[in-house]
Amino acid sequence: MPMEPADLPIVDVDVPASWPCPLAGLVGELADDARRSGHAPEYYQDLDLLSHEDSVLTHL
Repeated sequence: MPMEPADLPIVDVDVPASWPCPLAGLVGELADDARRSGHAPEYYQDLDLLSHEDSVLTHL
């Protein structure tokens, strides 16, 4: 049965506090990996999230 829009969590990409825990954890891990690799923080918006889309969507 498809979910009604009212059943979906509200996630504001600009408000990390609204992110589901799996998403926040994934973004945090990717940012930590980027930082350890020496990437400048201004490029963190280019993190590869697309390859993790299925994993994130299963936790929403």
